[in-house]
Amino acid sequence: PAAQPAAQPTAQAAGQGSTQAAGQSSAAPTVSVSTEPLLASTFDETNPAKSPWLPLSGDWQAHDGIYSQRDNTGYDFISMMNLAPQSNYALESKLRLGEGDMGGGFIYNVPNPTTRAGAQIVDFDNKGGFLRWGRYDDKNAYIYEGGVKIDPPINDGQWHDLRLTTHAAASTIALDGRELGQIKNTSTSGSLGLVTSKTKVDFDNVNVTILPGDTAVPTAQAAAPTTQPTAGPAAADFKDDFADGDTKGWQVLSGTWQNIDASYQQTSTSGSDLGSVSPFQSDSYTATARLKRLDGDMGGGMYFNMAQRDKKNVSQMINYTEGGKSLQWGHFDDGGNFVFEGSAPVPDGSDGEWHTLGVAVKDGKATFTLDGTVIKKDAELAYTSGYVGLLASNSKIAFDNINFQEQ
Repeated sequence: PAAQPAAQPTAQAAGQGSTQAAGQSSAAPTVSVSTEPLLASTFDETNPAKSPWLPLSGDWQAHDGIYSQRDNTGYDFISMMNLAPQSNYALESKLRLGEGDMGGGFIYNVPNPTTRAGAQIVDFDNKGGFLRWGRYDDKNAYIYEGGVKIDPPINDGQWHDLRLTTHAAASTIALDGRELGQIKNTSTSGSLGLVTSKTKVDFDNVNVTILPGDTAVPTAQAAAPTTQPTAGPAAADFKDDFADGDTKGWQVLSGTWQNIDASYQQTSTSGSDLGSVSPFQSDSYTATARLKRLDGDMGGGMYFNMAQRDKKNVSQMINYTEGGKSLQWGHFDDGGNFVFEGSAPVPDGSDGEWHTLGVAVKDGKATFTLDGTVIKKDAELAYTSGYVGLLASNSKIAFDNINFQEQ
């Protein structure tokens, strides 16, 4: 949000202090099975040369006893901790979301502290309304692995406690003292850091505490709160019939997209791979959309399994081609180049009538349907999870009745 409301008291977890107003946070929580923290940063250091932080990207600054990443225009802004790789630890921080569309969190199990390649990540999306976890592949592309809905969202101008408790192959994530999920790690050790995407985020009281290697992953115990985040499905379902006249939730990738006559229309007839992307992301889901050609060649379709909402690089796609007489599918590689994967003849989609395109993704494969008929079953995918959106090439297309659901 552009304006930050005054901080209000929030639910307190056992052994933790209450939320404080801007610029001040309560003492960091501790883990009962640990001793002295390996790192305890309150950002009151007066000598920058002794700072334990190594920013890789973004605009990071320690000021007024907090650590702020002040750029909300990009993804994966990272500041690493100058520590040896760790396997059994509790990583804790207070964080406060500012202006932006996504959020921040932790990067961990980082093989090389100079790059995010191969690392794991836990961070907020949807303006603090969704906590997700995933990893980066060896080409730095994000791969979604799971998450929970946070209700109410934490973009309330208040401080919130985020904790990651890791014992080699498994981690537990907790928010404000309440356990929200357990993560199966892809590696058993690595470096640690903070991360933000598309949001200005403040951090304070960052602690790293070494835990005994043979101790079971502890469960967060919360006092009975008056308000607390709740775990929802692995992804927040997304539906839009555009009857409200707006385009809330959509992020335009390219082209000219407008809500016209209770439908979402891409109105430019020149340009390929024009897109608008929803906030929905998952690795197991069904996605359906009604679409109709209005002008130009019939080139309507969908993006899916997108690594990022603001670029087509590292994504899958399916759309009409050959004047509406064929459906083609493929992917865009990390350089944005289209790689053809398959096609099938279909009834003429340029007839000016509504047609329903469907994509079902599960276990790294996709099944494509058109007007209820299976066009291709279990197509192998280059990318197995990510965001879902709409696509138009060299055509004016109307879209309606969007339904993206976790399965």
